[in-house]
Amino acid sequence: MKYDLSREIVIAVAAILFFSGLDVYLKSEEKAESKNYCEMVQINKVSEGDFGWPDYKGRDQCGVEVSK
Repeated sequence: MKYDLSREIVIAVAAILFFSGLDVYLKSEEKAESKNYCEMVQINKVSEGDFGWPDYKGRDQCGVEVSK
């Protein structure tokens, strides 16, 4: 009996495509979270701590110093 590899190849290609897509999605989510963090830190600095989030990750996270 001849062994057919086509099913395994299709499954492997599908898995590679799935995990590649998942990686792209997770990276875009991480970028969106970083952008949200920087916006909230900027709001905190402009409002002198009344609103937003304190910069608990450090200033290098956003790379921009906010002036009032």
